[in-house]
Amino acid sequence: MMALPPKDSDSTHPGLAEPRTKEDWFAYVFYEPPPRPRLPPYDTYVAMAEDDPERRRLIRSRNRYHSALVLAWTPAVQHFESEITELLDANEMAPPGARLGLLIDGPPTVGKSTLVKMIGRKFELDLREDFPERFAPDRLGAYVPVVYISLADQVTPKQISIAIARYLNVPTSGTKDTIDDRVLTALKACGTQLLVFDDLHFLDCSQKEGRASNDHIKFIANHAHEKKSLTRRHWRYLHDRTNGSIAGLHALIRRSAVRAVKLGTEAITREIMDSIVLS
Repeated sequence: MMALPPKDSDSTHPGLAEPRTKEDWFAYVFYEPPPRPRLPPYDTYVAMAEDDPERRRLIRSRNRYHSALVLAWTPAVQHFESEITELLDANEMAPPGARLGLLIDGPPTVGKSTLVKMIGRKFELDLREDFPERFAPDRLGAYVPVVYISLADQVTPKQISIAIARYLNVPTSGTKDTIDDRVLTALKACGTQLLVFDDLHFLDCSQKEGRASNDHIKFIANHAHEKKSLTRRHWRYLHDRTNGSIAGLHALIRRSAVRAVKLGTEAITREIMDSIVLS
């Protein structure tokens, strides 16, 4: 039986950490950001004393709302979602043999991990809407359509299988072949359709162990059956300030929003963004 995680808007955004188990993944899928605070009239707000508990609570709730990680469905995300969905459809009823896959490459910090998690989350939410019976509590065994694995440095084939086993709550003791059998059985029983390996660059295919791990991933895959409001000048400024880093952009906007509330400007201005020091 699969229980849904509680909806807790006070929890840290699960997208900030890599899911290590299916429960972690479910927490990411069902995460709901903090609601937008209901503000009193502006004159009432500015008249509140600095030590007024209601003012502190209001500022705290505004800062929590601004700090929530907002994920935008950019054209790049939409493109890769279309590509991945097409591959999933092509693989669904394919006969035994090699399965089609997609490798997403790019420089660090541009949002590759965030992109694949966004697509995986939407894929699962669509399945939950289209096939609710697959997720019924009385279903024999959990339905886990998405498995997300973040690879470690110099990962071995056995470590890959152990990571999948831990994700699915499968015992990890025994030989590599024993663990492989358990993992493949679990993937089939859970109805897994989308298998995501993040940080694939850790596989050094120029080395024997890296080639073995790459082949092992293939083995598992084959056998587990809005209106624009910013000008080009603004975008250029944001790109230059963050060196094109999605993480840096998130940090700049979140901190600018918090500082705007703190200073009482009620707007993110160029002056405020200039005052933010990014690491």
